[in-house]
Amino acid sequence: MAEHEILADLGRAVAARRREVGMDQARLAERIGKSASYLSRIEAGLVIPSLETTGDIADALQTDRALWQRLALGAQVVKLAGSHLDLEGLRTALRYLSDDGSPLESAFRR
Repeated sequence: MAEHEILADLGRAVAARRREVGMDQARLAERIGKSASYLSRIEAGLVIPSLETTGDIADALQTDRALWQRLALGAQVVKLAGSHLDLEGLRTALRYLSDDGSPLESAFRR
């Protein structure tokens, strides 16, 4: 599994939640103080947002800030460590980062 797949997971999660709450990229970008093109790159899995930006995204999308920051931190670890990580294991672990052990995908709502 390539590093870009971990980044794509984060981007897909942001895009899915944004659509779920009925927000377009321009509106979310405005709410987090970033450009729509930057947000588009996050959603495409091309860039890892900072923990601060990830927290702002979570707040704007009315989701758990700490959970999303853990996902972004995981992506940052993958980027830094590259091939020295068991990426499949990390990807599996990222799915179970909620405090109650439930899958990450089901924990995006407050």
